[in-house]
Amino acid sequence: ILPPGAIDLIAQIKKINPFGEYIFQRPNGNRIHGREFSIRLQQICKSIGIKPRTLHKIRKTYATMLLNANVDEKLIMNQMGHTDISTTKNFYYFDNHNLEDSRRIIDRALGGF
Repeated sequence: ILPPGAIDLIAQIKKINPFGEYIFQRPNGNRIHGREFSIRLQQICKSIGIKPRTLHKIRKTYATMLLNANVDEKLIMNQMGHTDISTTKNFYYFDNHNLEDSRRIIDRALGGF
């Protein structure tokens, strides 16, 4: 199960780069390394007037979306490159449920007691 919009995003990336070996690469086919990607991400954030984001923040958001969507933990571990789901949950998960969502989750877990 993918987060909402993920299929559309993947399709857009594939359209931009239909034969690329990497998702993010230069026209010559070489991949873009993390540091270069971070610099470009900062530039994009600045150009559109939003607070700068980091690759780590994107990883945290991705992990949180997968966990909140109840994606199989083995798949999440694979996606994150972790050998233990507790690493993902302890360092990458941000509980972004609002108070009402949290109440519903707790009520459901308690069986409506």
